[in-house]
Amino acid sequence: MIVSFSFLPGCSWQNGGVAVGAVRVGEDAQDMPHLVIGDITEVKKYNASLTPHQLMRATNGQKHYFSDDYYHIEINGLKPGTRYYYQCLLVQANHLPRQQSIRRSQSGYQNNNYQIISMSKQSYFLTPPAPGEWYSPPLDRSIKFAVLGDLATRPHSAETVKNLEHGFSGDGGETPEQQFHRHHGQGIDCILLAGDLSYANGDHTVWDKWMDMMSGNSFFSTVPVQVAVGNHDLDSAAFLVNNSIKDDAVEIGVAYENRFHMPQVQPAIRNLAPNALFHEDSGYLQAKDFLPYEWGNVYYSFTFGPSKHIVLSSYSSFLPGSVQYEWLLSELQSVDRSVTPWLIVMIHCPLYTTFKIHHNEIFTREARRHLEPIFVQHTVNFVLSGHIHSYMRTIPTIDFKPNARGPIYIIQGNGGRAANE
Repeated sequence: MIVSFSFLPGCSWQNGGVAVGAVRVGEDAQDMPHLVIGDITEVKKYNASLTPHQLMRATNGQKHYFSDDYYHIEINGLKPGTRYYYQCLLVQANHLPRQQSIRRSQSGYQNNNYQIISMSKQSYFLTPPAPGEWYSPPLDRSIKFAVLGDLATRPHSAETVKNLEHGFSGDGGETPEQQFHRHHGQGIDCILLAGDLSYANGDHTVWDKWMDMMSGNSFFSTVPVQVAVGNHDLDSAAFLVNNSIKDDAVEIGVAYENRFHMPQVQPAIRNLAPNALFHEDSGYLQAKDFLPYEWGNVYYSFTFGPSKHIVLSSYSSFLPGSVQYEWLLSELQSVDRSVTPWLIVMIHCPLYTTFKIHHNEIFTREARRHLEPIFVQHTVNFVLSGHIHSYMRTIPTIDFKPNARGPIYIIQGNGGRAANE
C-alpha cells in the first residue's frame, strides 16, 4: 500500500534536522503503533515554466510554478482484507545527517530521535484481498471498481465526485464502526481513472485545484486510486537551459510523475520531447506520435483479489519490440488465471469507438493493430478507456466483429467534460 500526501515546501527544513514524510498506522484507531518513515531522497517536488505557447495563453501573469513537497510512503507487511487506521506526518530526524537514508518501520512513534512537525487528520483504508481471494466475513461480497475518465474541474466534474462520495459521508450520527461497514459493505473498493485527470495542460495551479476537489471528499483518503496517463496529463512543461526556455523541446509528465506514485516497475524515464511530436488542437499542444516516456506511472500492473490489472500508456510506444510492448507480453504471459480469473486492461485511448472524434488517431489505429491480437490471445476480459467524453460499451469484439473470445471494450470518458469538447 502506498500512501501519498503533500506539505507546503516551507515545512521541509527546521532547526537543521532532516524533515521527511511518515505514516502512523495500526489496526486500532486509538493505538497506531507503527511509524513508517520515508527517505529524504524520495521527496518529490518540481518547478515548472510555461512554454512559449502557454505564455501566449496565460491570463494570470504567472510564468513559473513551484509545487508542494510530495511524499509517497510505501507500507509493507500489511494483512490482506484488513482495516488500518493511519495518519500522515512530517517528522524531523534530529540526529541524522541529511545525506543518510532513514527508511525504516519502527514500532512506537514516540522516539527521541524524531519530532513531529505537522500531521493530517486520521483516516483509514481497507487493504485488498490476497491475490485470488475475496473479502472475508463480514465483508464477504462482490468487489466493486469505479471507472471514469476525463474528470477535469468543471461543474459536472464536481457532480461526478459528489456521486463517488455518496454513501461515504453519512449523516453524522454514526459510530466509526457503523460508518466503516456501510462504506465497505456496499461502497467502492478501488477507483480506476482512465486518464485526462485535471486537464491542466501545463497550468499547474489547475492540478492544485483538482487535488483540492478530490481531497475534499472522504473517499480520496480511504479508497485506493489507480491512474492512467491521458494526453492532457502530459503537461508539455517548458525546459530551462541556462535560465532560458528551450523552445524546440518540452519536458513531459512533470506533474503526473511527482504527484502520483503507482506500483512502479521501475522509475520513469522521461526524455525531452521534440516539438515536432506535438500539434495544436483546440488551442493546446497535443501529442501526435509516441513520446520518449517509459515506466514510472505510465505503465504498470497490480492485483486486487481475483483480478489482475494492467495499465498501459497510449503515448509510449507499444509497437512490437518497444519497451512497453515487451513488458506487456511478459505481464500477460505471467498471469495465472486460476488465481486471477479476471484480466482487465486500462488505456486512455479507446481501441473502438462509434464517435466521430479521435477515431482515426495513430494511438487508436496502432493499438487495434498490435495490442488487440495479444489481448485476444490472452483472453483479456475488459479494456477500459476514456479520451472521448461519453460512454460506450461493446459486446465481446475482435476486428470490428462480434466474437465471444474478444474483450469487452468500455469508454467511460464522461467524468466532467462536455461531449463536444
